[in-house]
Amino acid sequence: MTFLSRRHLVRSPDINEGGGGGGLLVPDPVAAPVTPSAAPIITTEQKADWNSENWKDFLEEDLKTDPSLKHIKDIPTAVKSYIHAQRMIGADKFLVPNKYATPDEWTNIYTKLGRPEAADKYDIKSEDGSLISPEFMKGFKEAAFKAGLNPQQATEFSNFYDKQVKDAQAQMIIYEDEQTNQEIGELKKEWGAAYDSKIKAAQVALKAFGGDEIMTYLKESGLDTNTKLARLFAKVGESLSEDQNDLGGATSNALTPMAADKELNGIMSNPAYFDKDHPDHERLVNYAVELRNWKKV
Repeated sequence: MTFLSRRHLVRSPDINEGGGGGGLLVPDPVAAPVTPSAAPIITTEQKADWNSENWKDFLEEDLKTDPSLKHIKDIPTAVKSYIHAQRMIGADKFLVPNKYATPDEWTNIYTKLGRPEAADKYDIKSEDGSLISPEFMKGFKEAAFKAGLNPQQATEFSNFYDKQVKDAQAQMIIYEDEQTNQEIGELKKEWGAAYDSKIKAAQVALKAFGGDEIMTYLKESGLDTNTKLARLFAKVGESLSEDQNDLGGATSNALTPMAADKELNGIMSNPAYFDKDHPDHERLVNYAVELRNWKKV
């Protein structure tokens, strides 16, 4: 019995040329058995490399260069990515439309994103004190529907617009108040000591021509602080009668700075003002002092 199979043995030539005996059986060098290559054995040290950036070294070449593995740095990351992909199977998902998408494709996307079935189905809750009119809201809902907004998005845009309107209105009120105060200040400077009497004359004229109704209208509309109207009706009131009693005491002896300056120039041109012995001298001097005080107001 031999440990070598027959197909691996050949007979050697007879030692003696006579060749009586059989030759020795020796291994055939050509037919020597080839040990099949064993699968690579991964050692403990090599396994540790799977948690490093070199984990791709264990992959075949076509897998190493796959773009989907570009951002996967180690095996745990690859496993997480795989689990996530498995969970996405069967989920309600859709492809993002490109520039060639049809209106129907966009409609399908908008519906999946929560857009209501019609513009009037938006239930937009406006904030307290909203300045948005029903007419504007109707048009806004139609625009929101066309843009594919869901109710939450539409409400956010509506509240943003409402806030902008409120802020703009508040700024306008501040600006108008500043303008009014500036104009009234200029009118007071122009009329000086005669301011109160002229305002009263304007009020008497307004009541005489328009009654309480026009007074109420001017107050509600904010025109009661309009300095142009004040100048106009002050002149009307003063021209109603030269007798201050006809205006219920609306006028007084007070003059505007301009009128006082004009009156003062007339006094200064009067020789009696400079003549201490003149009977009108003291009266003119006292009146000049009063006029100068009116100019300072």
